[in-house]
Amino acid sequence: MESSDIAEKYTRCYAHMWRDTSEGQYFPFTNVTCSIKEETGDKLKNNSTSYLDCGRNNILALSESDVFRTLKAAASPVFNVDKLVYNVIKDKWFRVLDLKTDEHSNPTWVSLVERDGVEIIELFTQEEFDQYKNFLEISVIISSAFKDNTILEVNPKIYEKLEVALEKPFEGLGQRIGTYKFFFNGKEIDKGTSIATIDTINQGDTIFATEGFGEPSKFSRFPEGSYDSEWYMNLNYHDVIIFIPQQDIKLCGFTSFAARDTTEYPFRYQINIDGVTVEKEEKIATDFEDKYYCRHRLNSLYPVKAGQKIEITGWTAKDFDSLNDYVYIYSGKGGDNYTEIENEHMGLFVVETKSQSCNWTNVSIGNFPEILYYL
Repeated sequence: MESSDIAEKYTRCYAHMWRDTSEGQYFPFTNVTCSIKEETGDKLKNNSTSYLDCGRNNILALSESDVFRTLKAAASPVFNVDKLVYNVIKDKWFRVLDLKTDEHSNPTWVSLVERDGVEIIELFTQEEFDQYKNFLEISVIISSAFKDNTILEVNPKIYEKLEVALEKPFEGLGQRIGTYKFFFNGKEIDKGTSIATIDTINQGDTIFATEGFGEPSKFSRFPEGSYDSEWYMNLNYHDVIIFIPQQDIKLCGFTSFAARDTTEYPFRYQINIDGVTVEKEEKIATDFEDKYYCRHRLNSLYPVKAGQKIEITGWTAKDFDSLNDYVYIYSGKGGDNYTEIENEHMGLFVVETKSQSCNWTNVSIGNFPEILYYL
């Protein structure tokens, strides 16, 4: 997903900063526009007079109310036997096999192996040691039900629980972390877990925090069981449908149909709200529900006003590297009577055909049987 697009459209411009420190050296502060940032100890020690084109004089002009800060415990050693560390040069995870330290507990020799590899490497110099960190710089997009989205830039320790690492920054924003659900790569992650247990996460990645409302409502546009299994797809075709809410909603997801002959398929989608692209994603569609459905939770919660058009576009393929290999998915029929289908909120949506849907999805037949939302 292109998080910069979301930030530009949905994030209020703040001149706030979040910063944790282990030394109690509070200056220089950093003024970050459109985000709240946690500074590392290394950056705090940096004597440069500007960051993001903000000079020291401008930074010190921030009032106490503009700056959130806490005092963390003293930094723990980076290298610990059988623990993970992150190489910021190679952007890779490594596990410590063995190490030697001097009388001050500083490393003098370290043996490591890549997280999922077998080749052992050895470190001997301070320059090599400095490439490894026991924390990760990530972003958290906080999607609140009643406020603009906020980007939080933080540096959680690799083995620190997310609910602990992010509790104070959330409090600084006036939010309770317990009311949020966390997602990475489209899958929910446990707040009680640590960065070390999240597969494929790397420096600079984004976690999405969505204020939890329980299970979303869904609006179905096809009669239950009115499905065919001959809807074939590849990258030469795409499906599009339009949902128009008749009152304000919060869009959180949609449903595509499951594959007929396989348990997963590559899937690419784009969500437009009144012609503005708010999310693009490419993923492997799996975890089919009730045989026919693949439900997709979006990476954020999008407010949609009554009368705005939600345009869902999807590309389904057997292989994204091949234009002509088909995958067969189920499809719906009988959608002409969608206003009579029993839904929790009858009459909430008007469904429209998009003329550019080159795979024939329309109000009557096709893909995207459901839209997921909160009122």
